[in-house]
Amino acid sequence: MGRTEALTDEVWEHPTPYRWGNGTPMTVGSLFDYTYQGETHYGGHAGEIEEWARSTT
Repeated sequence: MGRTEALTDEVWEHPTPYRWGNGTPMTVGSLFDYTYQGETHYGGHAGEIEEWARSTT
């Protein structure tokens, strides 16, 4: 958390080479704003990945 809190606004909003499905650039800030099916990243998308990973072992 300390490293994230230390990021400047410029770094927080700097576009990366990666794009979201709608074509907008990914930024550090957009990763924290991400929601999937109405839930935060961890509650939605990451939860599905964890469930999938458990089913493949």
